[in-house]
Amino acid sequence: MIIDKAKLNEYADLNLGRVMNYSEMIEPFSKYIESISDSKVFTGIPTIDEKLFGFRPPEVISILSEPDIGKTTFIMNFLKYQIDSSSFLKNKLLINFSLELNEYDLIERVLQMETGYNSFEIEKKFKSDEDFKEECKTLVKKYDNIVSVIERVKSHQIISYVKMIEDIYEKKAGLLIIDYLQLVGSDIRDDYTRTTRNMQEIKETALLLNLPIVVTSQVSREAGKSDTGLTMSSGKASGAIEETSQIVLGLEKAKLTNSQTDIDQNTIELCSKGDIRLIRLKVLKKKRGKYLDKELYLVLNYKNLTLYEYSDWVKKFSQIYRQEAF
Repeated sequence: MIIDKAKLNEYADLNLGRVMNYSEMIEPFSKYIESISDSKVFTGIPTIDEKLFGFRPPEVISILSEPDIGKTTFIMNFLKYQIDSSSFLKNKLLINFSLELNEYDLIERVLQMETGYNSFEIEKKFKSDEDFKEECKTLVKKYDNIVSVIERVKSHQIISYVKMIEDIYEKKAGLLIIDYLQLVGSDIRDDYTRTTRNMQEIKETALLLNLPIVVTSQVSREAGKSDTGLTMSSGKASGAIEETSQIVLGLEKAKLTNSQTDIDQNTIELCSKGDIRLIRLKVLKKKRGKYLDKELYLVLNYKNLTLYEYSDWVKKFSQIYRQEAF
């Protein structure tokens, strides 16, 4: 762009570097494509990854859920996938702002996922089996690049925490998790205004750090009881969530009946016994890719807190779990 130098003083307070035509956008776009090719983040849920093509920096991804459905379990499975797969994030810091669970809850859940024991079995073994305790210490070493901030931080403090953690661990962050939005601290008392302000600051954080940020957000139990289930308007300050997020997912408990033809009877029986939970996953908003062309279900195994896409569950585990009957 050619600027009359005599007039530059008139433009001193304007950012002329952000004024461009389409031809001038091609080169930065090319560099952007090169950078995101190796920095997309995938969930490990095949259908979601296939439809949404991964999460890019600096996108904000919001996950809406009623209480006690599995949003934190979703996050922990998501993080585990980054460690167990060939994700580039294995060499980056994954910073989890755990605003609800403390360190005892977090590590117990990780041990459930790694050992297959339930929480009571882990408690007993930690008391009586030193070999098991040593085994657990070895198991969790692979998660050393996941760093949890167990504090109800304020949204404007997030960048400072990230920079401090990068300095301490001498690595760059590759992903931020905020679990969950309504527990982010603020001096604002009004729920709607506080949530709106926090989402806006989280979006600015993603842009400034050039990182994807995954945010969980709790909705009321009533929101999931409607005939349509969760919608884009279900979240508190839903307008701010929709405006600042490139992708919004909804997690809700599947409403099962014995007459359903798309869920096998074995799975329905295990759900009724409380051995597993069937969760319906919705794409409420997406920036690119496709919406789901049919219902997507996830199976949560309560014992090891592992999530499976329903189709994989049926192929690999359904009959096994029926035979074992827990």
